[in-house]
Amino acid sequence: MVHNGICRQDQNTLRAPTIVSGPNGLGKALSFDGNFYVQIPNAPDFNLTSNITVAAWISVDALTQDWQTIFCRGDWSWRLHRNDLTDYAAFHMSGLSGGYGANGGTTDIAVPNAGCISSALIKTAIGATLYINGAEEATAAVSGLINTNGSDPVTIGAWINGGGLSRQWQGQIDEVRLYNRALTASDVTQLYGFTLAGFNNAPEADGAGHPKFRRADQCPNLQRLLVTMVILCQRIL
Repeated sequence: MVHNGICRQDQNTLRAPTIVSGPNGLGKALSFDGNFYVQIPNAPDFNLTSNITVAAWISVDALTQDWQTIFCRGDWSWRLHRNDLTDYAAFHMSGLSGGYGANGGTTDIAVPNAGCISSALIKTAIGATLYINGAEEATAAVSGLINTNGSDPVTIGAWINGGGLSRQWQGQIDEVRLYNRALTASDVTQLYGFTLAGFNNAPEADGAGHPKFRRADQCPNLQRLLVTMVILCQRIL
């Protein structure tokens, strides 16, 4: 199944995407200026309750709001974002015991064009781990099931919760991925090296110019990552 993302300025206004050089010159990326985001309609494919991995290449132009968002499903499910008002990343999930997830505190994501990849996972009763640039950044002893009871769309570069739009990203985002399994440390290292080696290319779009989001089993060039399923923003998001 393909999930098409809609490029928007706000919830009432469409906006054409701005494509720029990717972080550290890796291919192409979408540019987010605080008035642009990608919205993906909610779907059962996003109902991941226990095993999940989220990844993205990012670059920061400005951190102007708490919890500025890279990739999320409202505040009621899962979200990869700025850790509050700090210069670090975090991956949080709702519905768990022991906290919300893993909070970065070492790698400064605010360094312009740092080209970092943020990846996070959770395994029920094992916990969550945040990786940056292929290396472990933080862990958290959380457990339970991620909440899936909500109707907000999935968003890249902004946060929609209860219908309200906020936390818009300012910078570049590329190679956004969502897996329905918890990648191992070896998988994350391979994923980091795979994209670093030049996987990034121009975005794939539908007939209306909107970015496409594909299941990994429909992308043969991802087989070396041993990905079993989920949604991948092909090429650029």
